[in-house]
Amino acid sequence: WYQRRVRGNLARPELVRYEDYRDTIEQIIEFCRTSLPFRVSRVGKGGSLGHDTGTKSRSDIDLVLYSEDLPKTGHARWLPSIISALASLLKDSQRMLTKAEKSLPKLTMISTTQYSVQFTVGDLDVDLIPCYDWRNDYSSSILYQTIKEERPMDYIWYLSAACEKESDFIRKQPIKIKDMIRMVKHWRNGVLWKDQFHRPSSLLLSLLVIGAHEDMVKKGVSNLLITPESMLQGLTDMIQRKHELRLEWSTHYSESTRSMFPMKTCPVVRNPSNPADNVAETGLQNWTQFPGEFTRWAHFIGVVKNRGTMEAKQEKLHRIVQRLESDF
Repeated sequence: WYQRRVRGNLARPELVRYEDYRDTIEQIIEFCRTSLPFRVSRVGKGGSLGHDTGTKSRSDIDLVLYSEDLPKTGHARWLPSIISALASLLKDSQRMLTKAEKSLPKLTMISTTQYSVQFTVGDLDVDLIPCYDWRNDYSSSILYQTIKEERPMDYIWYLSAACEKESDFIRKQPIKIKDMIRMVKHWRNGVLWKDQFHRPSSLLLSLLVIGAHEDMVKKGVSNLLITPESMLQGLTDMIQRKHELRLEWSTHYSESTRSMFPMKTCPVVRNPSNPADNVAETGLQNWTQFPGEFTRWAHFIGVVKNRGTMEAKQEKLHRIVQRLESDF
């Protein structure tokens, strides 16, 4: 009973979808299209709702505000002022307008990061991310060449440039993979992390789950035989062996483009939409807590047995077989 109760609570978190927040999100998008000091040519949707992996324990969406009015490069010089102005505009829209006049829902906890404005609407966390619209002027190869000419420490400014490709990659995964992503994110949301640097990002967790599933398929396991338990076992093993971890895709770029950004030191989880982004670094800056927490959880729900005990049993069985062989 205890095992079933734990698995029921953790393995099937209540899911939410974009449609559950459509009116709120569209209201925010309309405000951005009509009220910002730069023209918004299109809006990319990322985060859990954009990826179709949202759970009731945390729903979030990244709204990437693409604009041809913004500079292509030199983000450190112009983006901080844009972020500051956008945050002030949102605060003013809440403070100065009456309820009848407001074009935005009630926003709380408005804050900024180096590349976004963050706020909460009810139980929805929102990031607004200004970004130059590369789609209309350049092919992806030229975008990647532009990134290559930057210093590695400045690659982070371009993480949202391919937001729609990233969302597309995860959103089109099979249902059982997205269910597993929701389960792992639900677990992550309930852990007391030391700080934000020890907390794995949703993108990292999503790619790890996808990678664990693909690894089983490559080893010859039929897709029909891959269960949530077996995926979790593979995922746990992958995380424990982080110094050997290397996941790479070429979904939205060529092998030659990928070779422009060598990643020699594991762990490596290369973003399938941006070859310059090692999500194992940008999605988790400190790996010291994550493997232990995940392994404890896997043991707790009974999916992964004690490795030491299993190895001892295997060794004992091996000795018995050897003894039997010697008798014959």
